[in-house]
Amino acid sequence: MEQPGYLRIAADLRNRINSGEYRIGDQIPTLPALAEAYEVSETTIRNALALLRNEGLIETRARAGTRVRERPPIHRLTSDRYRNKLGVPSTPFTRDQQIGWSEYRLDKKFERVEATPELASLFECEVGSRCWPATSSSSTTTSPTR
Repeated sequence: MEQPGYLRIAADLRNRINSGEYRIGDQIPTLPALAEAYEVSETTIRNALALLRNEGLIETRARAGTRVRERPPIHRLTSDRYRNKLGVPSTPFTRDQQIGWSEYRLDKKFERVEATPELASLFECEVGSRCWPATSSSSTTTSPTR
């Protein structure tokens, strides 16, 4: 199955930015020019540019056009956040809240209910079907957080 047009266009523009064809500060061609070059509608081009904008590769300003954005260096904290000290029980929540294991509380609730329109949409089932939505909350001994 072929990718949607906006994804193919976004991938091509991303490759052009990463290869240096479009450098930091360079202006990306206008919507009509891109639509003509890729032989698609301006809406498809807008969707492709929105994807690149969400990735932080470009920025658009009214009457100034779309330019390649300077990207700050990436500083990843994820691996440290999930690293445990040997023998010390913890979760990302306890580390983020800087609390001990004895202060941590996790409450889970499961109940069988009939699917409302909202639940039916989330669970992809018929309205009125029986389902088991689950809720959970993590908390310290002093402040609940859902």
